Amino acid sequence: MDIDAKLRPLFLLQILKERTDEDNYLTTTQLCDILKREYGLDTHRTTLKSDIEVLQRAGYSIDERRSTQNQYRFIEHEFKVAKLPSVDNGTQGFNNQTALLLFSLFLGRAK
Repeated sequence: MDIDAKLRPLFLLQILKERTDEDNYLTTTQLCDILKREYGLDTHRTTLKSDIEVLQRAGYSIDERRSTQNQYRFIEHEFKVAKLPSVDNGTQGFNNQTALLLFSLFLGRAK
């Protein structure tokens, strides 16, 4: 596997994060064109589909709208961490950093 094949899913994720939202999708053709024009990567539509599946399996929320030209968008989940009161029973402390760490671990493993 060459370096371009390894980087392609990362480039694809960056494109989806920057150019799609809840109202705007990019088609398979548009994504292939952007990869070619901006990154010099010739990408077949089936390769693109495989890369999307890899990103989804890695836990990234990428929505697919199936049609004659499949369309994709990145679904951004923005969470705000509420101020949690510190609880200390003398042996264990639970604070905002612990809550954020646990929440991050949960998101990293969620599908």
